[in-house]
Amino acid sequence: MKSIKVKPLFAAITLLLSVPAQAELTGNITLTSDYIFRGFTQTDQKPAVQGGFEYTHETGLYAGIWASNVELGNSVNIEVDYTAGLAGKVADIDWDFGAIYYDYPSDAGQDLDYTEYKAALTWKFFSFEYYYSDDFFGNNTDEAHYFSLTGDYDLPMDLGLSVHAGHQTISDGDDYDDWSVGMSRSIQGVDLSVVYSDTRNVRGSCKSLCDSRFVFSISKEL
Repeated sequence: MKSIKVKPLFAAITLLLSVPAQAELTGNITLTSDYIFRGFTQTDQKPAVQGGFEYTHETGLYAGIWASNVELGNSVNIEVDYTAGLAGKVADIDWDFGAIYYDYPSDAGQDLDYTEYKAALTWKFFSFEYYYSDDFFGNNTDEAHYFSLTGDYDLPMDLGLSVHAGHQTISDGDDYDDWSVGMSRSIQGVDLSVVYSDTRNVRGSCKSLCDSRFVFSISKEL
């Protein structure tokens, strides 16, 4: 049930807010030409407005909320993600362990909501991430694993280069790969980016949902 899945995240958020210590609240807002999630459009190739807040505790505990419009059928038009976890650093390696609850409030009984568990390691400009769910997109029969490797590089002229490769496995056999290359630049506190995204080895025809495409975004830290 939805309440059972959300409970651990809200418990972590409550614990985070109850510990008296220094903390930081940050926010962001983004306008993008398409919401791409692991190579698949979530807005049927239409623009999205996205934003969220994250509360970070000095102990490394964090919790956040993020939302975006989506178009996943006739009634599913919003996604709200709740996150909670613990992050820290050992030597030159940053680590992050947490959970994400994907909520689709308007799914009209389709029960698309699900939880993923995350483990991430970052060394210099390389990041490795692993996600696991036993209820992928609300399907109780589908276990899913996602592995990704991302490189973020600083270039001359205040440009940033990001290269990403990921592999999604699902227990029903719908495994595939996604990859992307992006460029970004910050101007007067506003971040501009263009990303080329594509997929490989998608079983069957995904029509226009996972075609190669350029995505343009503008975002601002709050």
